[in-house]
Amino acid sequence: MIKRIKSILSEPHIYLSIILATLVIGSVSISSSITSTVHSGLGLYVNLNLYEIDTENHRVVDITEVLERQNISMYVEVNAIAPPRFEGDVVTLHWSYSRASRKFFIPLKNWIAVARDWVSTIESRGGDVRNTYSGLILRIIIFNEASREVFFQFYDSISYIPYEIASGKSLAITIHAIRNSAKASYLETSYVQNLVRVGFHVVETNASYSPYTIIRVPVLRVTPENLTSQLPSSYFKNVNGKLYVKTPIMIVRNDLNENNTSGTIGMSINIGVGTARTGVYPTFTVGVDIFSKINNGIVPSVTLWKGSGFTWGGTSYYFGYNHIVPPNTARWIWVWARPVYTVYNTYNCGPFNCVPWYDEVEAIIADILTEGSTILGGSESGLPHQSLINMLFNGTTLKRLIIPGTHLSNGDLEPGEYVALEQIFNYYDTCDADFEVGIPVGAITALACGALGTPVAGAACSAFLSRFGVSLSMEGSSAFVTGNLVNQGDIPEIPNDHNVLELIDVAFSKFRYKVDPPWWCWWCSPCYYNVTIGIYFSCK
Repeated sequence: MIKRIKSILSEPHIYLSIILATLVIGSVSISSSITSTVHSGLGLYVNLNLYEIDTENHRVVDITEVLERQNISMYVEVNAIAPPRFEGDVVTLHWSYSRASRKFFIPLKNWIAVARDWVSTIESRGGDVRNTYSGLILRIIIFNEASREVFFQFYDSISYIPYEIASGKSLAITIHAIRNSAKASYLETSYVQNLVRVGFHVVETNASYSPYTIIRVPVLRVTPENLTSQLPSSYFKNVNGKLYVKTPIMIVRNDLNENNTSGTIGMSINIGVGTARTGVYPTFTVGVDIFSKINNGIVPSVTLWKGSGFTWGGTSYYFGYNHIVPPNTARWIWVWARPVYTVYNTYNCGPFNCVPWYDEVEAIIADILTEGSTILGGSESGLPHQSLINMLFNGTTLKRLIIPGTHLSNGDLEPGEYVALEQIFNYYDTCDADFEVGIPVGAITALACGALGTPVAGAACSAFLSRFGVSLSMEGSSAFVTGNLVNQGDIPEIPNDHNVLELIDVAFSKFRYKVDPPWWCWWCSPCYYNVTIGIYFSCK
């Protein structure tokens, strides 16, 4: 993939012409149309509801009717997270360019093969196939065919249970979307039998609709295979020909204070509570000229959002470690995961040429290794590899933890005092986004940026990628990944520790994350929040 990036940078028009050639049969470009025929096959039943905020009259306006206009078109792409035995990490199940419609059916004939392979993988690991999730990534762009003005964009993730799809069911999705927001304001899903559904138009791929189309080209994709020259071999595990990498979920560094003393710190983390779903949400952003700015040494300024659904997860997986961290030492806890970072160029194509439109970025965890109900991972003394720590610091800022109503309300932990991870998540999740353990996907994948070819591009790439995290969370605003930090003070069996105060700093991403208001809330504004990455704690 890195070699591919270099060729794109040097001859982008050549690469684009190759992409266009794959979309041509004879001299007819492939596009798609919507037929009126109902469908009974496997796929997605999509019901779109579009809204606009009328700030002048203080109301929410339902403008879904715009989808029925003759000059409104729609681009749809559906990608599935690939099972480990598949080539690649994302499988494109569908793309189409068609007239817009409020209710449409997307046939996904290859989805059942993906789902069955996930079921086989889960069974081989001894997992619960009825309660393990994978994810789809859905991209919808609705625009004026003549002016190319975009009315709505949708770029989000959807959880599904592969067992249900492998059993022959389809997925029905109702999307409530607000103009100028790419994440669903509200998303409803349910499994349905593949019966005829009256009123759902079928989006088919054919050559009859229009000489125009939209093309999404992955110009940068980083996986663990790109990191083997940057990290020791002990950081990787080969499963079915794919590499998994030790991925930090908690790091504690216990430094000496200005008086050259410190207490002993206790650290713990626990994942999996009762019947609550645990999983990893992806992170997305859309912007203009993101990749070209990186190539020119400029760090793009973007706002990120957390996807609506897991790319991996389940209700029956557990993980937990607890350790003591003596003075002037460190410890980190990790899981075997497969992080994937992708940048897409999106082109707006007419009969004779294509012009750049948007750049799109997604950071995902495609898979986490499990055995039975246990998430596989471990803990080690010291810090992660220095290259990884450097990237983590490149994309984060350390901030002092001061949390009212906790032992940290005065900014320090006295001997015997603790702060629970739930208290940290709850305090800093100011938008109720349910973002908990910030897995440093960006910091890990940023290690590959040096292969971009120039120091300027590599530095900008590292600074940009390292600011991305994905959320490992318990689903719901009242369920959290649990654990704590404890100032143990002086433990007799541990030399050179003391009963002293401990100041706690935590690493936050330099990018803000965004949560849009509910579709019905005309008086609400978007909410922005900071997320912990690592989770990296510095105690002193």
